[in-house]
Amino acid sequence: VHASAGTPNEAARIQVLDDNGDAPGSVLWETVQVMTSGWNTFDINISNSGAFYVFYIFENGPNSAALSMDGYPGSGQAWERSAAGVFTPDPVADDWAMRATIGEAGAPGLWIDVTPTGTTSFGASGGTLEYNVAAGNSGTSAEVADLWVDVTLPNGAIFGPLIGPLQDFNFPAGFSANRNRAANVPGGAPVGTYSLNGWIGDYDLGTIIAEDHFDFEKTAADGSIWNGWLVDTGEDFEDLGTGELLPAAFSLGQNYPNPFNPTTTIDFALATDSHVNLSVYNVSGGLVATVVNGNRTAGNHTVTFDAGNLTSGVYFYKLTAGDYTAIAKMVLMK
Repeated sequence: VHASAGTPNEAARIQVLDDNGDAPGSVLWETVQVMTSGWNTFDINISNSGAFYVFYIFENGPNSAALSMDGYPGSGQAWERSAAGVFTPDPVADDWAMRATIGEAGAPGLWIDVTPTGTTSFGASGGTLEYNVAAGNSGTSAEVADLWVDVTLPNGAIFGPLIGPLQDFNFPAGFSANRNRAANVPGGAPVGTYSLNGWIGDYDLGTIIAEDHFDFEKTAADGSIWNGWLVDTGEDFEDLGTGELLPAAFSLGQNYPNPFNPTTTIDFALATDSHVNLSVYNVSGGLVATVVNGNRTAGNHTVTFDAGNLTSGVYFYKLTAGDYTAIAKMVLMK
């Protein structure tokens, strides 16, 4: 869902409603978000099919962000919602600048890359398939999923997994790591094109969140019994997802919930041990609270900010860790 706000730094409620027989029905999804000037985009994961309605509710009077207008003439498809929640068609109303686009369901920021680091062509004697597996989470929140690697044979059958499945694999926000691996390609393996596959998802359910593949080939076979595929060696994966691996970069996450009252959670990641200062400022730049001020070890950290003594409004929180600085915005609504 996309909405173009004419005024920034104010919160508004956006809803997606089911179609209840040519009229808005039950709420399928909603959010209260601080709008920025111009187009704001909200990703929604809804599995329902059919028609739907998008509403932008000015429930806070002058404290709601104003919406921009679309051009004339109007579409005649607008609706109004009363304070009691009654919907009424308003064919002469102006069209607000809102859009809805439909695509495949969004996935977390998980990714996996499988890359050959040696030859991908093997003759009658077979050989060793050397490859690298890299995986990570480019999102702003931690994710848990399974990771595994298998092989698609020339006849389409799946062999493996060669790695895993590593189940309930923990991917902190900003996390990335890679491992070099080697798999035996037996001389008796059939001639044809193979695919080495890297997967992230739910292994038991067969749900895929992220995937990557590369092809390798067997140009001849020696006629022997082809076994030994399960001999896959290299750097261990067992430490991935255990919290022992460090974030690849410094990062500051968006607080949640946002807007909040009166407490909210802030995540940040440290690539190295650092002196950390996490402070909160008002819109005038005045310091209103210091959440963290001290040394912290490398890793992922979570803190809670209590704004019980502050008034409603927009605030900014700033993370300084060594040479790294980041600022994010949050809204306190009491």
